[in-house]
Amino acid sequence: MSQITGITKLYYAYLDHLRQTKTRGRIAPLQLRGKIEDYLTKEFVSFVLTASEGSRFAIVNSGNKNEPKIDLALIKNSKEGYIAESFIEAKYFQNRHRLSNKDMDAVDQHNASILELKRQLSYAPEETHGFHDVKLRSKTTKIYGLVFVSYVRPEISDDGLEETKDRREEYYKHFLQRAKEQGMQYHDLKLPYLRSVYEELPIDVLGKRWLITLKGALWRIAT
Repeated sequence: MSQITGITKLYYAYLDHLRQTKTRGRIAPLQLRGKIEDYLTKEFVSFVLTASEGSRFAIVNSGNKNEPKIDLALIKNSKEGYIAESFIEAKYFQNRHRLSNKDMDAVDQHNASILELKRQLSYAPEETHGFHDVKLRSKTTKIYGLVFVSYVRPEISDDGLEETKDRREEYYKHFLQRAKEQGMQYHDLKLPYLRSVYEELPIDVLGKRWLITLKGALWRIAT
């Protein structure tokens, strides 16, 4: 793999990384337990270092005492010192809270989380942020949203009936509608969009088979 440094290219390469058999084998089972935003963020930090061949690093929770904390700042070294090239807020959305066939619906939290993401992406960093000079590579986007949306379902429900894929499709449709209403859009499109990482990946846990789906996106505020 050749050196990758730009945020959009890193994003697409990261999705490819998550699709790899070994990586998805580690991540998919975690989706059964609950939110894995922190895990995906730290995985991204490690990936950036590898993909850029050490020329870039992602600082977690960038910001001084009196500045908003931004989940990730993409840093490079220069003659003037460390420079922040891109800022990223990470968000993870899920349809259920934990491993159970019972009603553990987490969808009612989506609206609040999308509103929070909108607020975060509306912030414009100053000329310095978190001890680093800010020289953004993008001319139009101050902060990107690295978004992951999980859908988990049992292959066979407690009553022995198979769950349909229509519920999964409806789930993502409703999610994107909520994002559209809050002015989210894919980094190079006019509307919010999600790319598939893996679909209906089977995971056997405690005598039950679960089907795991993960989608990702790089969003910005609509312009």
